Amino acid sequence: MLKLLILTSVFPYGSGEEFFEREILQWSHYSENFSITIMPLRRAESIRAVGSSIHLSDALIQKNFYEKYGYALSSMCTRRFWAEVLSLARSNRLSIRSIKSLIVCAGTIHLVKNKLRRFIEVNGNFDLGYSYWNEATAYALCDLKEDGLIAHVISRAHGADLYEYRRPSGYAPFKRFFINKFDAVYVLADKARSYMIENYDADPKVIKVAPLGVVCSAIKPDSPNDNILRVLSLSYCVQLKRVDKIIDSLALLGDSCPQLKVNWTHIGGGALLEDLKRYAAKRLEGVGNVSYSFLGPMRNSDVRAFLDANYFDMIVNCSDLEGMPVSLMEAMSYGIPAIAPDIGEVGSLVNEENGILIPANPTVETIASAIQALAFSKEASAARQRAEDLVRNSFNEDVNYIKFISDLSLLAGAANESR
Repeated sequence: MLKLLILTSVFPYGSGEEFFEREILQWSHYSENFSITIMPLRRAESIRAVGSSIHLSDALIQKNFYEKYGYALSSMCTRRFWAEVLSLARSNRLSIRSIKSLIVCAGTIHLVKNKLRRFIEVNGNFDLGYSYWNEATAYALCDLKEDGLIAHVISRAHGADLYEYRRPSGYAPFKRFFINKFDAVYVLADKARSYMIENYDADPKVIKVAPLGVVCSAIKPDSPNDNILRVLSLSYCVQLKRVDKIIDSLALLGDSCPQLKVNWTHIGGGALLEDLKRYAAKRLEGVGNVSYSFLGPMRNSDVRAFLDANYFDMIVNCSDLEGMPVSLMEAMSYGIPAIAPDIGEVGSLVNEENGILIPANPTVETIASAIQALAFSKEASAARQRAEDLVRNSFNEDVNYIKFISDLSLLAGAANESR
């Protein structure tokens, strides 16, 4: 049996990394081939089920602030740290923000590496280390690989752990140092692969494409045929998701098309949820042909159950930053056309055949015009079918995750045979 170590940020605790829930269900079917241990870096009060065959360890969770602070200080006494500082200076990116980012990353690498080393001393080496994010935890796995404690190391890369410009400091610590130490880094689309090769001098053989996947439901709710345009949005209520733009665009659309009745539903919680409720009440007050509801946070399974039972004409995304939005995949699997900006890997998902791809950082006028165009499009029915077909053919979890696991099985098996 092959030993697999999976590192996450918080999963299975809390509500983060919802898109990993579907993948881990696929992994649970391979208990005869793999002994799987999941280690999150942080812990929350609630916990999600991972299956009885998968081991959960809290070995990486820091005991207190001082522990993390101590690892950060000790990591600054290394040649690698100061080589990175020199690289920042040579590239004219040396700043308080970049140094702070570097110290946090270096300290986390040191913490994870040392805690994993102690865990491995007791529980034995691993055939494969898999970090769900291409950041400090993944780099710690690379160090342990060099020490001979983990045979092969891979990671996924999604958004801020991939695109340097998405980080607050505009800098990804140690990315160029570690990128070619992985056996493979899996990104979500060809655009992301090109970015890593061009910006981090990554070996093209290391960077591979492995899209995420969603359940392709056989249930498709029928249209109520009541002349109401049903608009869906599904995201966290945080600034970069720009839910406020959706509110503004619906206010504009309601005023400019008084004959169009619109019902908007937003799913998702977050720090700005209550602020957005107040803003919607203010902006949409007096717009009699626009109604709305905020359903708050939902588990992924509850979102699917809701989409099983409720028909929508479109899903709207106005984010400033995205990777490959699983929320759009979920909606499109139900045949819901999408309106979304051309950012990240969204262009691999949304096009003129199955929705409307609008420019990055769209104006309220652009969003309102796109909603109106899709609402009155004679191709709306065909767009619904093409949206569903794209997800079923390219983002079906039963295909994508099984292929991904098969690839890793071959990699881990080769590692095991070489011992």
